[in-house]
Order: sequence, then structure tokens, then C-alpha cells
Amino acid sequence: MQLQIRDLCFGYKNRPIFDHTQASFDEGCLHVVMGPSGSGKTSLLGLLDGTLQPQSGSVLIDGKGINSKDITADASDGNAWHRPTFSRIWQDYRLIPYLNVEDNVLLPLEVRRKQAADSDARTAMLDLLDMVGLAGRENEMVADLSGGESQRVAIARALITNPDILLADEPTGALDEDNTRLIANILATIAHERNAMVIVATHDQLVANTADRVLRVHNLKLVES
Repeated sequence: MQLQIRDLCFGYKNRPIFDHTQASFDEGCLHVVMGPSGSGKTSLLGLLDGTLQPQSGSVLIDGKGINSKDITADASDGNAWHRPTFSRIWQDYRLIPYLNVEDNVLLPLEVRRKQAADSDARTAMLDLLDMVGLAGRENEMVADLSGGESQRVAIARALITNPDILLADEPTGALDEDNTRLIANILATIAHERNAMVIVATHDQLVANTADRVLRVHNLKLVES
């Protein structure tokens, strides 16, 4: 699977963000997009998952537009293309403070009206907590967690739906150096061991040092670093 942007233009009113930009992203790879605040990193993530629309140009997955009429949610339909799934990780975690860790991780399944209480879902939740170093913490309230622990819960929540593409927006922006290294290593593990496409928008060089590939926003373009 490959995600591409082709000849993409995007901006806000009279402020251009991207001008005829090209780039591609592959599965099994941790991609880092760097740039100063306001350079368009967050906008890029929105363009990639379709929550923002370019003024011109295309966002393609395996050559098909992400909003193509050929897309279907039914993978059994052999005549249509099954759209890969996206999940997002946010800098401010976006956890529900009055829920415990387990309920926060399982929340996306509830939203999608899947059975979050069944044994398979709970086993997957426990496995994810173990992967992010929070085994045995499922009954704790997220309001009592540290920033690094909260971000790890947010990563587990993003993975509970088994997404094909994981987008992370400044996931270490509020963390100290030790937690930054930990989160960066977890994201690399997700890319390599789950063969997921992981795209991280950051200004943190520690995260970039863990990446397989680094792109920089420069002069309204994405430039290979």
C-alpha cells in the first residue's frame, strides 16, 4: 500500500500552505514530517486522511483518490476498492478524564458500534496496554496518569481498531526527553512489527532520529531530508 500526494495545493484565505507538492508514504515505515509551528504539518495530516480537501491536486492510495466513488466499506465486494482505515494520535491526548484506561482504549469500538465488551476486544485491549508498557493499569482513571502515560493510552486507543495508517500530530510535544524517546520507539515498533504506515508531524529531533524517513516542510513543499 502506498499513500501519495500529487501536485497538491492548499492554503487558508490568502495564506498558502502547500504549492504543487509531491510526496509518497509506504507501509511498514515510520515517516516523520518536520517543520516549525505554522508550517502546515497538522494541515498535511488532515489532507492525508480526507478531513481537509486540497484546492487542487490529489491524495491517492494505491493510485485511487481517497474520496473515490470506487471506495466501499464492504471488503467482500470484489468490484470495489476497500478504503484503508486511519487513526489519529493528538498532542493533547483527547482522553475522557472520567473514564478509566480500559474504557478509553475501547471507546473507538463503542463509537463504531462494535461490541467493545466481548472477550476478543478486551484481549486486544490488554495486549495493546502491554505493548505500550501499561500492563495491569487498565482500571486506573486516566485523570491520575502522567503525561507520558496518557500519551501511551492514546496510542493504544488509536490502535484498537487495527488501522492501516496511523497519523500522529506532535505526539511528544508536551513530554520530557525520556518519554519522548519511549513514544518514538513505540511508534517505530508499530510501523515495523505491524507493517503499518505511521506518519508523525513533529518538530522534535529526538523523534526524527528514530524515523526511517524524514520529510521537511520548506518553501511550501515537502522536501526529503
